[in-house]
Amino acid sequence: MTVSHFQPALTDANAASLRPHGRHGDTRRSAAFRVHATAPSVKRSVLGLGRVVPLAAATFGLGLIGFSRSHVFWLSCLLLVPAGMGMMVQMAASNTLVQTLVDEDKRGRVMSFYAMAFFGSLPFGSLFAGVFAERFGAATTSLGGGAACVIGAGFFFRALPELRRLARPVYVRVGILPPPDALSMMML
Repeated sequence: MTVSHFQPALTDANAASLRPHGRHGDTRRSAAFRVHATAPSVKRSVLGLGRVVPLAAATFGLGLIGFSRSHVFWLSCLLLVPAGMGMMVQMAASNTLVQTLVDEDKRGRVMSFYAMAFFGSLPFGSLFAGVFAERFGAATTSLGGGAACVIGAGFFFRALPELRRLARPVYVRVGILPPPDALSMMML
């Protein structure tokens, strides 16, 4: 489960907070949400990206939770910066990991499936977010989406040791990590 499944909650949060902040609130909030694009996001190796995924998802979730509780326009805009950055970093890290771990001859198929799952689930997320927002309110829906992201990040973080064990042979095969015997030679 990725952050994108809870992205519709942001749309509902935007709708809920548009009235108190006036006519231009939506434009300013969208700009605040996209400030993350100016943040440096250069990483030279895929090593360590497994930790980045749950941390970024949790950052998104916590930003969304804070945003859902905020009733002050400038604070709402400020909270959207870490939320947006967390969402973008999580998506980029997940995409990079999938492309790195998949065999080269299967990469196109896997990325097609990944894109279909990613974009195909968005309309359902929007539908569920709309139903929940109508029933419980947009702020509560955003709170629930943020909490689900934090919980999902916790589950992913707990699974990291097993995922690392499964990824290690692939990293050795593609040359990201040295073979285990070369590592023991370096230690001598």
